[in-house]
Amino acid sequence: MHETTLEVDLDAVAHNLQYYRSKLPQGTQCIAMVKAQGYGVGAYEVAKKLDQMHVGALAVAVADEGRELRSQGILSPILVMNPEPTAFDTLLEWHLEPVVFSWKLLRALANKIDKQGFDNIGVHIEVDTGMHRLGFRPDEIPELARFFAQSQLFSFQPFFNHRCQHIHHQNGSGRYAGRRRLHTQST
Repeated sequence: MHETTLEVDLDAVAHNLQYYRSKLPQGTQCIAMVKAQGYGVGAYEVAKKLDQMHVGALAVAVADEGRELRSQGILSPILVMNPEPTAFDTLLEWHLEPVVFSWKLLRALANKIDKQGFDNIGVHIEVDTGMHRLGFRPDEIPELARFFAQSQLFSFQPFFNHRCQHIHHQNGSGRYAGRRRLHTQST
């Protein structure tokens, strides 16, 4: 029988966060993904270290992962990347912030929040800038802006997207092509 041990150097995790922070414009926050038990290295241990370093937010795949971190004392904002309607109660009870990527999901969440008497719930909007997996299309941003302007249910959080490398390779216009497309649609 063989035994395997995995040691996670939390000082290296801290170093990596500091490194990425040093490369970002002043005031830009990092979101650290800790889903799937921190990709197998222990979500709580990694999240605790990042929480102590005041990471901008942590992100998990599903609400149960966020609930587990909250129940262990993690205070940082926790984004839920796949906020299934069956988990809306968990989102609200544990102060988790859903990532909304479709009108169907946004309307279901609004309905749930309204029925339960909540308001000012933080949501994050995912925008598809080229990966075509999830997210609102950039041409939907004006309609989203009108929706949020008329709603008291949500506290609108910044847009985000998965960085889309292939835009750079396809059009050769530089690494910020996706951001330029998003900016053009939102103005």
